[in-house]
Amino acid sequence: MDNSAATVTVLTDRFSTYTLVYRDEAVAPGRCTVRFAGTGLADTEVAAGSLLPQPADPVKEGYRFGGWYQDGGCTLPWDFAADRVEGDLTLYPQWIPLEGTPGEGAIPAPSPAPTPAEGPPAETGDTGLPLAVGALALLAAGAVAVSRARKRR
Repeated sequence: MDNSAATVTVLTDRFSTYTLVYRDEAVAPGRCTVRFAGTGLADTEVAAGSLLPQPADPVKEGYRFGGWYQDGGCTLPWDFAADRVEGDLTLYPQWIPLEGTPGEGAIPAPSPAPTPAEGPPAETGDTGLPLAVGALALLAAGAVAVSRARKRR
């Protein structure tokens, strides 16, 4: 046996189908950095595979904090009680404008999923295109009528 910290040597005069597994408990698990985008909160370092301690809610004038999300579009919420940090991570805050505050740059709150009793949301369609086509048809018909009237003179 070698007493070096980096090497383990096993000497034997027999062939063995057994495997030696060695785990050094003194080795620290991998560390991951968590960033809180656009909030001024300090980055946090946690062990890989661990839960992230929930930071204090950030504050932004004219807005209400709506939670932490894994994406900038605020579609994948982060659950501090269940989600584990598996690598470096950036969390994004959701900002909801307060009453009377212009919503420039704000991300709206996600709409709740319909319950089975409600069914999917109603289709509203786009009525702008048929109106535009109709207006163009009227203009073309008017241009043809004016052209014919000039030829008759």
